[in-house]
Amino acid sequence: MRTSAVRWVYGLLVTFFTAMFLLVIASDAARPASSRIVGLVLWAAFVAVVGLRSARVGVQVSDAHLRLRGTFRTADVPWGEVRRFHAAPWRNDVGVFVDVADGTELRLPAILQGRRVSWPGGSTRDVLSVLERLRRDMGD
Repeated sequence: MRTSAVRWVYGLLVTFFTAMFLLVIASDAARPASSRIVGLVLWAAFVAVVGLRSARVGVQVSDAHLRLRGTFRTADVPWGEVRRFHAAPWRNDVGVFVDVADGTELRLPAILQGRRVSWPGGSTRDVLSVLERLRRDMGD
């Protein structure tokens, strides 16, 4: 599944940049300061980008589409292409997925069935019923 691949890529990137940081910054004093600064800048830039993207992870709803914003990718699904929402095992919990008209299945980032989900003006533990109501209202 794509989610597993993304986790592996993320883990490898973090490992690579951390190793690069440690090698460049913590290397012997004979190494020029400029190379240590470059390593620090690259590491800080990577951490900043991943941190900013991670802070914006979630689901946004508009009249036109459903926006699924993950750490490394964002998908806009027009309401007319949403076929259904369903819950399925994901990691050690129950994730919420959307089936799209072209046959793809996308996981809703940061949404788990049975956990409290809040938005301005409300909250619920049964996110599937709320999403299905939205699909019916917006898809028409």
